[in-house]
Amino acid sequence: MNRIMEVEVIGDFQIEITYFDGVKGKLNLKRYNDQRVFRDASRFEKFGLMPNGDLEWSGGVRISKEEINKNITLLN
Repeated sequence: MNRIMEVEVIGDFQIEITYFDGVKGKLNLKRYNDQRVFRDASRFEKFGLMPNGDLEWSGGVRISKEEINKNITLLN
């Protein structure tokens, strides 16, 4: 896996990540439901992919690329 190319919301608190090398994976973010942004699905869907590969939501909630890579379920 290398840099993230695309992130798509695929369900309640689940995202699909596509890397530039073609690898895809699914990440379930329910484990973070203690964070306010993850309690509301409409707010959950509004995030940014940071230049370093982290995902960031409003209020400073950030999941590092290392955390993503550790917890992702590969699809291919």
